[in-house]
Amino acid sequence: EFDRSLEYLKNSVSKAKKKEKRVFKTKAAAVKARHLAIKNLPGQQYMDKSSAEILVDGGTIELSSGFIFDYDERAAMKSFRGYTEKEVLKTLEGIECPVLAVKAQDGWPVDEEGFMRRVDAVPDIRVKEVEGSHYCHLDEKSHKEVWDT
Repeated sequence: EFDRSLEYLKNSVSKAKKKEKRVFKTKAAAVKARHLAIKNLPGQQYMDKSSAEILVDGGTIELSSGFIFDYDERAAMKSFRGYTEKEVLKTLEGIECPVLAVKAQDGWPVDEEGFMRRVDAVPDIRVKEVEGSHYCHLDEKSHKEVWDT
């Protein structure tokens, strides 16, 4: 079992290293791609164009041929080993500082019962539900509510 998991990890890292990053001729093209890509996320995700601009400004590298997104593809790989719910809860129980969890109304779909179980595990937590999607902290409509919390 361990050998198979290790082989899976090695293959995934190897594929991620070989994958060519898409080059966008202009920054505007990169913004458009980032803005449209939100629809690929689960649930009913959306994003302001201004939020896409912020993400592109902070997350691209300009090359002589255009712009590429600057991220490590390995971060998007499926983990070869997930954590058990028991391990997750034990980790959350060990948090020693106050926590603010911002939950967007149209954000990533979650199992409410599981979410509340995890919230209950954190010793000092406050949950603030705000209007918005995954990028509620950037979107014009909701960022003020997030940052004023």
